[in-house]
Amino acid sequence: MINTEQKTVVVTGAAGGMGQAICKKFVANGYVVIASDSNAERLIDTTDELNRSGQNVLAKPGDLRSKAYCEDLIDTAIRLTARLDALVN
Repeated sequence: MINTEQKTVVVTGAAGGMGQAICKKFVANGYVVIASDSNAERLIDTTDELNRSGQNVLAKPGDLRSKAYCEDLIDTAIRLTARLDALVN
């Protein structure tokens, strides 16, 4: 269950090495992480690994070149957690 009092961050490129490290750092600091990447399979693997440790990480695969996807990504974060504290691109 997502706690709306926790800070929320959207991390793009989350399936890559640097993106994974950034997600892990935010998770370690108590953030809800909305993870984005165009590689859906690797993104799911990344978020599954983090969620196995009891964290709140949501995979939102998609293409940042799409305005509709970008709007949906931010809308999803706000709809699920009622806030957006940071975006890392």
